[in-house]
Amino acid sequence: MAAVPNEFIAAQAAEDAMGCKTTAVRRFPTGNHHYVYDVFLIDGRNIVVRMATPDERESMAGALAWNNRLRNLDLPLPAIYFSNLYRRDSLRAELCRSGEL
Repeated sequence: MAAVPNEFIAAQAAEDAMGCKTTAVRRFPTGNHHYVYDVFLIDGRNIVVRMATPDERESMAGALAWNNRLRNLDLPLPAIYFSNLYRRDSLRAELCRSGEL
């Protein structure tokens, strides 16, 4: 059984992808499908980590595909710094800069 996304896993995903320690993590109170966290890094940046369980992989893959397709149309979308739909722990993650949402 895969782990359910939480603040600790979101912090670890951010640290691994960004190469920087986190100072705070808070889950956004909205959303009904994914686990979305505002993550603050020790260097002053903050990013958003969006995670899902393995059974939601197709939804995450679809969102990433649409992001790529719409980005080619020069629509203003958040930059995705990291995306791994096949993590060893079976959680899915995307990271983007917080101010771009």
